[in-house]
Amino acid sequence: MKKTICPALLLFFVFSSNAQTPANSVTGGNNIQAMIHADGLLFQDHENGRFNVPGGHSPIRAAGIWLGGMDPGGNLKGAFQMYRSAPNDFTPGIYGVEGDDWNRIWRVTGEDILIHRRDFNKDRIIDDTLASIFGWPAVGNVFFKGIHGFDLPEVPYGLAPFHDEDGNGKYDPDRGDYPAQPMRGCGDLPDMPAEMLWFSGHDDTPHDFSGSYKARIGVQTNVVSYRCKGNDYLNNTVVVFYKLINHSPEDLGDCHFGMFVDFELGCPEDDYVASIPERNMFFVYNSDDQDEDCEGYRGFGENPPAVAVRLVRGPLNKNRFELPITALMQLHDSTALPAMRPPETDKEFYYYLTGNWKFQAPLTYGGNGFDPLSTEYTNILFPGHVFDSSGWSELTAGNVPGRRRMLAGTGPFILQPGAVNEIAMSFTYLPGGTLPGKDNLWQLYSLFPDMMEAFFDNCFGPPGNICDPDIEIPPLPPLPEEFILSPNPATELVTVEFRNFELVEAFEIYDALGRLVFEKTNLKAEIQLDVSAFPKGTYFACVKKNGKREGKPFLVLRQ
Repeated sequence: MKKTICPALLLFFVFSSNAQTPANSVTGGNNIQAMIHADGLLFQDHENGRFNVPGGHSPIRAAGIWLGGMDPGGNLKGAFQMYRSAPNDFTPGIYGVEGDDWNRIWRVTGEDILIHRRDFNKDRIIDDTLASIFGWPAVGNVFFKGIHGFDLPEVPYGLAPFHDEDGNGKYDPDRGDYPAQPMRGCGDLPDMPAEMLWFSGHDDTPHDFSGSYKARIGVQTNVVSYRCKGNDYLNNTVVVFYKLINHSPEDLGDCHFGMFVDFELGCPEDDYVASIPERNMFFVYNSDDQDEDCEGYRGFGENPPAVAVRLVRGPLNKNRFELPITALMQLHDSTALPAMRPPETDKEFYYYLTGNWKFQAPLTYGGNGFDPLSTEYTNILFPGHVFDSSGWSELTAGNVPGRRRMLAGTGPFILQPGAVNEIAMSFTYLPGGTLPGKDNLWQLYSLFPDMMEAFFDNCFGPPGNICDPDIEIPPLPPLPEEFILSPNPATELVTVEFRNFELVEAFEIYDALGRLVFEKTNLKAEIQLDVSAFPKGTYFACVKKNGKREGKPFLVLRQ
């Protein structure tokens, strides 16, 4: 039993174990603190970036997904997002479910999962019900409505991911199930995440941003962070898992998925970008060894860092082949050549996704990637090694450093009606070194991708114990429980069995606000308590013994 002093720690426990968060939330599982929005937009807090790295900087202003494809009649359908100020084509919620109940983010920590697993493994009985576990929005969770007050929809494609202890296809936290992120080819990932944020969205609303036809695509997102002993790469990484579901009665063919990223590496006026296509990765770095302050931006100073974005799992095409990054484009501002300016129509968004400029002008090799006289076409910008003078990089092209907004696309694939496809992206901050010469960039070509590929390709596990989770939970109390309360959660009657009841001065129950709602003295070895009139929610049962109080939480639900 996890012992709790009553009622002093009641509010702390309730809020630290909250099962859901509002329509935006901040990750905090490792060294990165990033703003996440329930419509899918990443890393933007109002007009500022919030992918905060140690020291408080945010080297990313915003990120979001693009998706486009063709219906059988040749009509382009898609949805696109860039910034909070824009009327994004995606909206929070579950396709076909009305209301604002699903305009929120569910959060669970590794500590909660470990406590829950230990509790179940001890005697196959859950003693301490955690709201983040019992309120997880996974298919078949009979406790969901009692905690949140609204129904969990029945859907054939699943909801929040979980480990199915008994393999019955339903989420039964009272039988040992717990939140877990699966990955293609791995099943449940064995190493414990530090934190998961899950939410759902779709594009079945007017597309005032791009003007495109609705694709009727649902997007379930799980943002995962890991906290590992001695692994700074993973401690500075956020992984975003996407599940795409086609709710349309028609195929969406020639489909392309894209990740838009607006970088702000300290002062964004001196940035460069590069790609490593064979690693499915692109990154932003400073054009020299000094990142000064500029125009309200705080620079990183000497030997500035880099930020790498990697396609961890690409979508599967019709032959079940996993697709790599197939396009990497730069989005210039409105002062660029007309063909290189930001997209304004749905077709122009789609052209960028497929590795073409605004008017379907092809990306060409060399320079800035736009040469109408060249026939040396390509789809990936700046694949040259940043220290190789013979390759195509920003340095060899003589580009003027500045803000870099990038789009990485992957495709084509097909989404049939009801089909599901999965994609995962990682965002990693690599601190600057102590010596000049961009030693952190050397790591981008060697140690970093090797480590990350081993981590993902070996299902977050061996060889080498790549992530030894740095997660600690309170030890079990050395003494037997003072009392056993069952069932937990409860709806009507609760049975309380006391160990040494003659030594207990009083049995008390407090609500989530710390108010005493029940008290009984002159106890027997076992009592029954009628909670049918209790409002649903979290309560704390306490025993008073030798002037001190110890207790445990329990939930009251409604059928």
